[in-house]
Amino acid sequence: MDNDFSYGFIAFRIKGTKTELLFLRRKEGFLDVPKGHQEKGESQMQAALREMREETGLVPERIIKGFRMNAEYSLGRDKGKRVKHILLYLCRISGEPTVSSEHSGFEWLSEDEMRRSNESFIGNAKAGLMEAFDYIRRNEAIEKLNSEYSRLPDLHKGWSLSRNFVPGTGNLLAGVMLVGQAPGAEEDRSGVPFVGRSGKLLDRLISIAGLVREELYITSVVQFFPPKNRLPSREETALCLPFLRRQIEIIKPRVIVTLGALSSYSLAGVERIALNHGVPVIQDEVTYFPSLHPAAGIRFKKNVALLEKDFKELGKLIG
Repeated sequence: MDNDFSYGFIAFRIKGTKTELLFLRRKEGFLDVPKGHQEKGESQMQAALREMREETGLVPERIIKGFRMNAEYSLGRDKGKRVKHILLYLCRISGEPTVSSEHSGFEWLSEDEMRRSNESFIGNAKAGLMEAFDYIRRNEAIEKLNSEYSRLPDLHKGWSLSRNFVPGTGNLLAGVMLVGQAPGAEEDRSGVPFVGRSGKLLDRLISIAGLVREELYITSVVQFFPPKNRLPSREETALCLPFLRRQIEIIKPRVIVTLGALSSYSLAGVERIALNHGVPVIQDEVTYFPSLHPAAGIRFKKNVALLEKDFKELGKLIG
């Protein structure tokens, strides 16, 4: 059995209040998306971008971070069977496509039109394609929220945290969300959570749990760096916590991993994290899984074994 890999985009436009996905009609009759094989020297994203240009004449106006859709289907029979693996990104475009010779036309479909449609879609992946509409809505909501959150330093006199906003990152459809305390110096410089030494340890812990970082959503209670890595004050936490709760409402995770004392107490009411880490707490149909903060493993090596044990238990919990 041979494996065949393709990379491409689910492309959308917003026309008034309506979001529409772009589909290319194959000569075989089904609706496809711009996609194709990876050429030598290309990254997966570069292959997807090239295929978009070649098959539609368009360039993404904006690539939506965090979205990755995987699909697969079989071609042929028995010994001659090939399994087609597809990885799709999400992008916003404007303008009308100019389709390539391998397609007979194109169609824009709204969510309602897709739901009612009896068309055949790429690899029978209609359900996965429908998720793109949900992701687009969540992305619009999280961008609006982050725009509001990032303006906090301008609204409060005596602001003593960094003015650099470090928003959460990851998959907005994530079933698992990780919440730390606050960005560190590396995160403050890069604008991305958990990229410093604690981030490298967290990556290893995520792997121990059998998870993939790109499929999670990772953020912090306070999303501005406290100078000298001090603990955020009660007032600072109180200012930032409502924004985190709104992020949770948008993402709707089933499991929230609270990393460290501040996160565990703020979200799940867990006190004495040194004694209560690794013990799940269920509230309002969400499972909170308190653990030590990875920084505790950087400061004290004995804590690494405790973190590893917690994340093994997390892997079992998620299944």
